[in-house]
Amino acid sequence: MAQSFRAIAIPPDAFPKVQDASTKPEQWNTEWENLFLSKSFLVDPQINFRLTVIQQQARSVKVGVEGPISADDMYSFVILHESTCEIQHRIGIKTINAFSKKDFEKRWLDVGVDVRRKHALRALANGCSLARNLNQARAYSFDILRVDHLSQNGKVLIDLLKAITPDDISVVLKDPYYFPEKTWDALKAEQERGNNELEKYALREILILRTKLIYLVVEGMMDSFLDEALPTVVVQKNRDQRSASEKQEAVRANVNMMKLVYGEREGKARARAEFEAYKDRKSRRGILCTNCEVPESDGQKFQRCKKCWDLVGRDIPYCSKDCQVKDWRIRHKEICGKHVSTIDEALKSSAPRTAIPAPSSSQIGPPVSGYKRSPFLVGHIRELDMNPKVDFVLRIGPNEFVNIDTPYPPIQKLFRAARDKAMTTGDKVTVAELCHYIIWFCRAKWYDKEKGFNFDATIEQMEKEFEFPELRKAMLEMQDRQWADAQYRRPPLVYSLSPKEWIAYLRMDKIDMERRL
Repeated sequence: MAQSFRAIAIPPDAFPKVQDASTKPEQWNTEWENLFLSKSFLVDPQINFRLTVIQQQARSVKVGVEGPISADDMYSFVILHESTCEIQHRIGIKTINAFSKKDFEKRWLDVGVDVRRKHALRALANGCSLARNLNQARAYSFDILRVDHLSQNGKVLIDLLKAITPDDISVVLKDPYYFPEKTWDALKAEQERGNNELEKYALREILILRTKLIYLVVEGMMDSFLDEALPTVVVQKNRDQRSASEKQEAVRANVNMMKLVYGEREGKARARAEFEAYKDRKSRRGILCTNCEVPESDGQKFQRCKKCWDLVGRDIPYCSKDCQVKDWRIRHKEICGKHVSTIDEALKSSAPRTAIPAPSSSQIGPPVSGYKRSPFLVGHIRELDMNPKVDFVLRIGPNEFVNIDTPYPPIQKLFRAARDKAMTTGDKVTVAELCHYIIWFCRAKWYDKEKGFNFDATIEQMEKEFEFPELRKAMLEMQDRQWADAQYRRPPLVYSLSPKEWIAYLRMDKIDMERRL
């Protein structure tokens, strides 16, 4: 790709206005949809990429930075990257809770298109109204963020939530899940082969904004449907290093651009409306502590890292000495006072600010390559990691769960091996053997009569966890195999158990061998 681009004259307010997202969402959305339908150059990935490069070049020249990207811009990217990873983690936790405890998947699929459309538009308007760059990021997300696409088929949102939910919610991931799109993917592959750091930065900024906006909209649709507060973003207020005359010159330049494009009278009106919207957005920003994200209150003035500010113009505020020390240990020492020339170097200072309760152990390993765990299964694994003595968590009613363990060591060893394989590979035969054993065991112990277990709820849980709609049929096949072992009637899960060990187990536990599924 060429190393320099011709300037492309686009009026500052060419995109649908960010302020209209909250005040006139239907009109604002229609303007966006018309851009998508017309295949306007405003939503063309190549044009957007070139514009971002030009804008970044202009910023770098203005502040006279040492490299192609200013230290403040590079650090802002790190914060943007961190916050997106934290949003993914938050969505994962919400999705697990909504799917397992609020029956969100079924409820969402059962409602009509008009209901889904209402929540899609509300979430889109909310996400894009949070910041100007998020509003513009809708141009990068035309493959996903269209109201019809999000509402016509209820499965679209369900699939997006499942894709976002990490396979492990015990940690915040270092890199967020990125939604593939052929044009952006081609640009990304091209940039990775090159060595132009400014272009790499521009593209990665676009892609992380695309990812963040999709996350916020998907989360907002779920929150809106469940009558919960929509997601918000606290925008960091940058200390403006420009002089008063430089700020006035920037305002005049914007007015002149508007007058050139729209004429004297309309240009002035548009420039005034744009400036008022800018002031409103600016008033809602705040100085945030880099470590704890507490906002600076009226009359308070956070101290900044003097070395970063004096040497490279990077603004790193702290609410207290304690927060400065904590941030130094986990991230800031990597970049303090240094000019960072590449994104990869900058991301070395990245560390999640979300506090996560650490599991006491990790019972289940990571999934094999190519296996994507369902949100139900991720939540189950989290429970097992937090309770290492538990072998399995059973759903026995609408919102009732019980822990089970296997006190007989030879069977526990086989049970846990099958459970671990099922939860890391999704192997259907292993899943069927595991689920058949659980239901058979609970029935043989008369837990339905003595403890009130609802086996339909348990089987439904396992169908969802392993995304195995034919599970009941597969379990009946396992029952036939069990009864084929005429002498001992061992369930397939414990076929490898010796007759001596099996008989010893039957003698020590009260098992009704005549009960079947």
